[in-house]
Amino acid sequence: MKQKQTDPWRMVGVASTIGFEIFAFILSGAWLGKRLDAHFSTNHVWLAVCLIGGLLLGLVSAVFSLITMTKD
Repeated sequence: MKQKQTDPWRMVGVASTIGFEIFAFILSGAWLGKRLDAHFSTNHVWLAVCLIGGLLLGLVSAVFSLITMTKD
């Protein structure tokens, strides 16, 4: 059997895509949390909730992207 060779640039692309996805979801969660805190006049409650939600959504999105990109 012939083993597949992994392209290092493909792996760099996968890693940077996953990092960007997580970063974008966290940043979006922070933005939404600050907006909700300003609207409801709360003291960083929504910021914390949306940051954690953004992190979780980013991780789930990264797992699905990793599965999709590494499937050949």
